Amino acid sequence: MCGVEMTGSKSKRTDELCAVKPLEDDAAFKIIDGKEVWHPLWKGNIDDKVNALFVKNVVQRIWQNEQVSASLSMCGQDEYLHFELQRRRDGPGGKGEIADADFTMPAITSCVKNYWRNVHKQWRQ
Repeated sequence: MCGVEMTGSKSKRTDELCAVKPLEDDAAFKIIDGKEVWHPLWKGNIDDKVNALFVKNVVQRIWQNEQVSASLSMCGQDEYLHFELQRRRDGPGGKGEIADADFTMPAITSCVKNYWRNVHKQWRQ
């Protein structure tokens, strides 16, 4: 969401997150190639407008990702492309990555806020 690649070590990703600078006009994100690229205010408070919007968006994306997974299949010479969204939790035997007992908005919000505070702490160092 912040333009940081998910490859590499955890410390590298944290360093890259800490390097995300606020936008000049105090906007929460900018659109690049049709995607939102977020710019949290690591120096600020978690309840600041931009950061609250960021946390809310992260929570919503986690919620959505846990409920739906995407699959993409391609065939050779036919150039057949198939894209399918599958229900993860609602289908028979469906299961997400988050334990059922923890799959609540308050639990996810708490985890996201803890992660934000960790990055905020790393940014201050």
